[in-house]
Amino acid sequence: MQDTGSFASPTPSSSMMMTSSRRSPSPARRGPLPPVFVAKNVVGIRREDKSVWERRVPLTPLHVAKLVALGIRVIVQPSTKRIFGDDEYRHVGAVLDDDLVRVF
Repeated sequence: MQDTGSFASPTPSSSMMMTSSRRSPSPARRGPLPPVFVAKNVVGIRREDKSVWERRVPLTPLHVAKLVALGIRVIVQPSTKRIFGDDEYRHVGAVLDDDLVRVF
C-alpha cells in the first residue's frame, strides 16, 4: 500500500464488519447490565450498585436531551448517589424506571 499522506480512515470492508446471526440470551442469562445499554432506539442508564463512592454518570442530562431530540427513548434507574439528580434527567425527557429489562 502506498503512503499518500492522507489521514482518512479506510473504508470498512465486509471482512472488517462483525455480524452475528445468533440471538442474544434471555435477560435472565445475560448477567449484570452495563452502565449504559442500547436496544431498539432505547438507551438505559443503570444506577451504580458496586461502589458507594461512585457518582460518575455515563450520560449527562445534556447528552440525554440530545438523544431524546433524536427520537431515542432514554430510561434511567433512579439513584440518590448520581452526581445529577433524577429530576434533571426527567426534565430533559428521560423516563425514570427501576426496571431496565423492559428496554430489551
